Amino acid sequence: MSIEIFNNILSSFIIFKIGLLVLIFFHAVFLFIVFTQINSMNRIISHVYASSLLKFISILSIIFSISLFLLAVVIL
Repeated sequence: MSIEIFNNILSSFIIFKIGLLVLIFFHAVFLFIVFTQINSMNRIISHVYASSLLKFISILSIIFSISLFLLAVVIL
């Protein structure tokens, strides 16, 4: 009886972990799309300080998102 309950709980955690990894992956893809949109915006609007700052922030967020995904793969 208790083994069945444990297996049910374990399978629900596995589904939760896979769902979490999928969401983190989609977040990384979304940040890559934001990065390409920032690059296309920078070609149209020429403001040196703002464009470099936005590009830096978008690259930093992509790096954090990819490292979060890799860390989640290792931990989960």
